[in-house]
Amino acid sequence: MVGWRCVMPREMVETVTGPIAASELGFTLSHEHVIVGFPGVKQTYPELMDWEGIESGGIEMLSEARAEGLGTIMDATPFELGRDVEMLRRVSEGSGVNIVASTGTYVDIPRLIWFTHPDRMAAVYVREITEGIEGTGIKAGMIKVADNNYELSDAEVMVLRAASRASNETGIPITTHTQPLNKVGEPQWRIFAEEGVDPARVCIGHSSDATDFEYLANLAREGVFLGMDELPGHQLNEPWRDKAAMVMRLLDAGFERNLMLSHDWSVKRHPDDSWGASEEKHRQVNPDGYAFVGRRFLPYLREMAVGEEAITLMTVDNPRRFLTGE
Repeated sequence: MVGWRCVMPREMVETVTGPIAASELGFTLSHEHVIVGFPGVKQTYPELMDWEGIESGGIEMLSEARAEGLGTIMDATPFELGRDVEMLRRVSEGSGVNIVASTGTYVDIPRLIWFTHPDRMAAVYVREITEGIEGTGIKAGMIKVADNNYELSDAEVMVLRAASRASNETGIPITTHTQPLNKVGEPQWRIFAEEGVDPARVCIGHSSDATDFEYLANLAREGVFLGMDELPGHQLNEPWRDKAAMVMRLLDAGFERNLMLSHDWSVKRHPDDSWGASEEKHRQVNPDGYAFVGRRFLPYLREMAVGEEAITLMTVDNPRRFLTGE
């Protein structure tokens, strides 16, 4: 393990409409999606998704959440999930919600890069951070990586090292997808630490689905953020109050500066998805969409005597610190 790299905090944050002052982020959701697809679907199989419906739905749903206080979402959609940053820009402009786009690589690592050197992959991420994505000039404001299993493949390790090196070079933070029941955050953090990544520039995602308090507490002790970002979840009648109980337990243990909240939500405008969920079921799971945290989750925390200082940390201050490195 090497020492943490010292990268100066940034006063500006890149969004799909351009850089904004960190003070303009406001209430921020740490892990969302507008689109969930796959690479090239819009160009090759456009009939599989209702693109106009996704765009209009994104504007409608985010506008609704903005009216209730939402300022910014971090869109954790890299290339492998069908990223369309020009659509994100239109959705941001139409809704008034800031959107931070992602570079990085999802769980389905393309065969082409399985044996790529981490430095070469890092250079790709750096280009999308410093020059822009796919010739649009829209720059990534965070790096997304994803793993499902505790035992990482060589390709997965390569991606984590590439993300680490890109983060160390640019100061852009890393957000992760995990299967928390497999405690995937542990090997992810181990690689990041070996590469000298500042833990304050790492968010271990989907931590709200973890049931092992010590797993989360040990990660928080390392200094990383925990993305409590599967709220309410992706299945009908998920026990989101159990997730709230874990948030409260972490708060009681003194980890209020390590927590961020979100939904991992998306606009659904196609017949089915990889979970076999219809659009109707998608709406039944979470009728509130991007407004659930503000409309349901936070009022419940307040009922359980969670104070406003902790709520502001989780929804405003911690996301700002994550994005800027302050």
